[in-house]
Amino acid sequence: MKTTTLRLLLGGIFLAAALEKIQYPVSFAEMVEHYQLLPFQVGVWLALVLPYLELVLGLALVLGFLSRSCALLAAGLSIVFGLASFSAWWRGLDVSCGCFHSQGPPVSWIHSLLDIGLLALAILILRIGPGRWALDDFFYSD
Repeated sequence: MKTTTLRLLLGGIFLAAALEKIQYPVSFAEMVEHYQLLPFQVGVWLALVLPYLELVLGLALVLGFLSRSCALLAAGLSIVFGLASFSAWWRGLDVSCGCFHSQGPPVSWIHSLLDIGLLALAILILRIGPGRWALDDFFYSD
């Protein structure tokens, strides 16, 4: 699979993940609270900021702008999401993953595997580069 496709796929996933969270911030804040990992105020702040970070990150990846930096950030977020999902599953919490919509399936170990897949995509982009049709070529060409 070409790096361009990987970059578009990873960016598209982060864009899709941001959309409902932005549209329904209260529902997303409640989901963050159900994970029982953060103090309430921090969870509310995270619920307000994270969707916009995902939106900007996804858009930058799709456009191929600062691709390696965005892939590194996507890798970090994937690790955090995977650990949060695994933690909720391990503790037996009945909480929706919150990945794309508020009425999703409850978290399970499978969500952590999916986050490992996102991590793998991000690492490939980090190692190989953004591929063709990336704004990085325009701004950072030799």
